[in-house]
Amino acid sequence: MESKLRKGRLLVRLGHSRDDKGNPIPDWINLTSPWWMEDSTFADILGRGEDAGTQMQQMFRMKLALTPGFGVCDTLFWVVTRDSLRSWAGRARPVLEDPDPAVREVQGRPLAWLGGWEVVQNFIPGLRDFARHAPTPCALDSFAVLPKVPLSAYATMKDGGFGFIKFPWP
Repeated sequence: MESKLRKGRLLVRLGHSRDDKGNPIPDWINLTSPWWMEDSTFADILGRGEDAGTQMQQMFRMKLALTPGFGVCDTLFWVVTRDSLRSWAGRARPVLEDPDPAVREVQGRPLAWLGGWEVVQNFIPGLRDFARHAPTPCALDSFAVLPKVPLSAYATMKDGGFGFIKFPWP
């Protein structure tokens, strides 16, 4: 469903510090991904994980349909919108793993990552210029960036007290 993220909204993204080969991923790559959640969704997933005693990385993977193929899912990025942004809001589509049950068993993975029915994700188009391999003016102008936080330190995001930083782009 088409949606509008109003100016001043806190958005959170579960990102990746490195790719599947161990190479570092620049912060601007994570910040220009189109997939974000509002802070209320982030808090809801945290609460469900804490109540269930589930590791946060696993809880976010389950609720956001983040297969390990997407990345290590170890870093939280958060921004405040400087302007209103158009997005599409809805639940994740199922992401299928290897169709061979033997392969999935060795990897310890399910047939599919379904995502939580109650979880709303926001797809914000136009944040990355793929031809130039760079952030777009939309990303640079629309996000006030807060310092990234390792997923293992997620509680620090609930406490706040951070100041904005320069968008990590030369």
